[in-house]
Amino acid sequence: MDILVEIGSEQQKEQVRKELELVQSVYSSFKLQIPLQKIIIPEDFDATVNALQDSKDYCSRREEHIAVAKNIIKADGIFLVFSKDLFTKLHDNFTRLQMYLHELLHAYNVHRKPELRKESLCEYQYLLNLYILFDEYYANRKSFEIIAELFPKTSFRYKRNNYCHLKGFIKAINADNVCHKNLCSKINEFRSHGNIDTFLKSLNPLFAQISKSIVYIYSYIDCTNKGTKFEPLILKSKFVNEKTLKLIKFFRFKYGNNNFDLFDGKLLMEDFMKNFGMQFEDTSNGLYCHVLDI
Repeated sequence: MDILVEIGSEQQKEQVRKELELVQSVYSSFKLQIPLQKIIIPEDFDATVNALQDSKDYCSRREEHIAVAKNIIKADGIFLVFSKDLFTKLHDNFTRLQMYLHELLHAYNVHRKPELRKESLCEYQYLLNLYILFDEYYANRKSFEIIAELFPKTSFRYKRNNYCHLKGFIKAINADNVCHKNLCSKINEFRSHGNIDTFLKSLNPLFAQISKSIVYIYSYIDCTNKGTKFEPLILKSKFVNEKTLKLIKFFRFKYGNNNFDLFDGKLLMEDFMKNFGMQFEDTSNGLYCHVLDI
């Protein structure tokens, strides 16, 4: 495995490399068949991610949040990319360790996910999204729990960052209902143009942002027992309702049993996606999406 550090002086680069050797050690302990090919701390995070995944439109800035890590799986192995922002005064060893663990757990989960069959594109769509969200819930919650177990006392910076991130995610799903109004607007636009592909393309970033924000929120409060404090703010969101809470309950159950068989959660995911105006169906012409009023 290679460690490529593009920032800092030679002395600083060596310090970062030594810190990242821990990542290599933890990954080796997983004893997985897929190799960890490279860990990169690039000068330009977005450009590096786009080059690795052969894309042009990846952007780390997402509304209220900026992504600082990316896990990329290629045919020859896994590449982990971490932002240079992790090495500023806003972060310390604890905040970086949580991020390293989060990405390593994503890599670990790769071999735990079953291959999803495409005989039913409708079922495939729901299960794909179900596994994506559970993977985020698992990696986030487990990384926090590992740090709590290893370090009974953590830094003020670590606690402050976690609290700020949680507040940011709660703001993202509320935001004075701006996202909900945006979604309603996209549904109304669809009623005019009738193009499913256009609708889904415009909706996907919003769905990813809100759905992941929800699982990040619950993954954090589920391992800190701080749900009561934040519940009134969370329940203000138009995206958090009975359908959402049933999906979170399902994730909690699967996490508690360390069970990655999620096939029995397909209907829960179908209901959850109705919150975003989407309901898929297999037809003789392929996959179709019914656009629902919300």
